[in-house]
Amino acid sequence: MQSVLTATFNWLLNNKANAKVVVLPNMAAAQYFADLLTAAGHTVSDFDPSVAVTNFDLAVHAPGGDSSQVASAKVPVLTFSAADHDDLLVSTTAGTATFEAGPVTIVTGSHPAAGGQSGSFTGVTGSFTWQLLGDILPNGAITIANFAQTNLPSVQNLTNLDAMVAGTKQSNKFTNAVQAFDFSDGTPGDWSIDNPIPGGITGTWGLVGKGKIVVSAPGTYSFAIGVDDGGRLRIDKNQNGIGPEDNVIVQDAVGTHAPYYGDVTFASAGTYDFEVASFSAGGGGDIELS
Repeated sequence: MQSVLTATFNWLLNNKANAKVVVLPNMAAAQYFADLLTAAGHTVSDFDPSVAVTNFDLAVHAPGGDSSQVASAKVPVLTFSAADHDDLLVSTTAGTATFEAGPVTIVTGSHPAAGGQSGSFTGVTGSFTWQLLGDILPNGAITIANFAQTNLPSVQNLTNLDAMVAGTKQSNKFTNAVQAFDFSDGTPGDWSIDNPIPGGITGTWGLVGKGKIVVSAPGTYSFAIGVDDGGRLRIDKNQNGIGPEDNVIVQDAVGTHAPYYGDVTFASAGTYDFEVASFSAGGGGDIELS
């Protein structure tokens, strides 16, 4: 990726050596670019309102910069400030998003800014907050490279979770067996066992667990789930298969850890199937059954 950036700067500078570059609002806002340009032998400066941008060979416009200083200046500009793209006529207004980008794909390898690269390659690793382009580019704009933005499925309610289980909503599936139904992803609940979420998943997840309850005598019994964010307990008290009619506790909302209670009356002693469903919409989450 660095070779593409270097080629882009060389193209903007028309391969000029020892060029003068100004960064708006300052070098700290584009430190990686400032370091790259300095290492290439160029002189990089913070923006100074008393010095005209046209005194420089290149302007780098970062978030927080004054777009009016470069909008009509007759000097090459590299901009990555999403909120100012429309003012600079590089695209419609866009926003920011935090994600891990997919591979970079060169789409116009013949352009000097491509740096001789072709095909696809890993541009960066890890998650970053990106300054995105808008949906509409000016006529005649040339796209040198692009990358894919993968949006992970969200889990905001039990309907989302049920769709994940049914396979109608994209998800990765993992399984595990535990002795105590107590799972935690960074949220301390009322119990201390805190089994990890299967697959080591953190942040956004859904979990469905199944087991059996042994009832020693007929009667009414109380159950509880502790959840962050939402959850549901079903018990097949009629022993005809688990379904919505077997709901004992339903907490279908995003919120912090809290306990919820429900009673079940069993007509006879025996072994009964149960199902616990829970989801975390992001951040820490947990599910406990007692």
